[in-house]
Amino acid sequence: MPDYNLCDFDANEQRLGDCAPTAEGVELTCAQSGDLKGRCLQADGKNPVVGHADPVALVIRVVFGVLLNGKTVEEFACACQGDSLATIDPANCSPGAAWSADPFNCSTCGGGADVAGQCLDTDLNGLPDVTALLPGVATITCGTDLTYPIKLGEGLYSPSGNGQPSSQIGLGGLGPALQLEPGQTLPTNTQCSVSISDSVKDKQGRSIDQTNGPFLFITDALGVDVANSAPADGDEAVDGTDPDGAVAAAAAAKPPTVADPEITVHFNAPIDKTVTASSFAIKGTSTTTDTAMTVTPIATPAIKAIAIDGQDVFVHFAGPLPASTVDAVVTITVTVKTTVVDEGFKKPLKTETTYAFTTDTAK
Repeated sequence: MPDYNLCDFDANEQRLGDCAPTAEGVELTCAQSGDLKGRCLQADGKNPVVGHADPVALVIRVVFGVLLNGKTVEEFACACQGDSLATIDPANCSPGAAWSADPFNCSTCGGGADVAGQCLDTDLNGLPDVTALLPGVATITCGTDLTYPIKLGEGLYSPSGNGQPSSQIGLGGLGPALQLEPGQTLPTNTQCSVSISDSVKDKQGRSIDQTNGPFLFITDALGVDVANSAPADGDEAVDGTDPDGAVAAAAAAKPPTVADPEITVHFNAPIDKTVTASSFAIKGTSTTTDTAMTVTPIATPAIKAIAIDGQDVFVHFAGPLPASTVDAVVTITVTVKTTVVDEGFKKPLKTETTYAFTTDTAK
């Protein structure tokens, strides 16, 4: 399974130039010979391990040096699933088959007399319109926390491309490749690996040689996304009576409801429902607008409760946040403690995080 960590281009040595260090500061050198010639490798001669992989919206592209037998990695939608790509549903084929293993022989497809034995081909080009990866073509293993076989349709097979990034579409042009799109959130801050099933064959009927594997990566540590929290880090003149807009949204609902003033703290992974309000704290300071810029602590409302919805934690307050005045700007500092853990795996926030915003003057 070739990778794409290519050495820089050197006018004299072609693809044998320098290698930049990884984002984690690992120094790499360009292999001058052997099967990995022209690739940037670690000091131990191995490919660099990907760090900071997104634990939620992860896409893994496994690139091969040979064409795969498509029948061993994907299947093809039957016409009984529906006549619109936007609304197809395998349940429409019950009790017949919804998928065909052969794009050129769809005789196993179910459905009524008008579609039975046909693959979905809305553009009438003789090829099925929709494919889906077979379940189990690859497995993601994350330590002892998770073993996840890829499920039906979680990705695609791309038979085109080569081992060089495309000048037009970048890494998406690498191929032939299996693109894996797991429907499972992975544990944060964990080393994971990808293995390919022996059922996956190349055009010569051989299983994939994985002696230079496994393919390793490390998921990003659990962290606060301060830029996508509401208010975000550095926001100014925030309405203290409705910091994240929840009060106005509730009032506009039909029927209208009443909401507490709240902030939304956004994380890079879903948060476990066992996390409590004690993991969050706020403090307020008032800074005068004169040349002295005197800073004074001020009281803030108590945290009334929290609500957790996936990657968002809504911190409810017992009252509005203190407002700024013409003479002093109020800064609200939010602290998120390391007692926050990710959902299901209980991996903690890597470091205590603080961010701040200022409030508007009272309306």
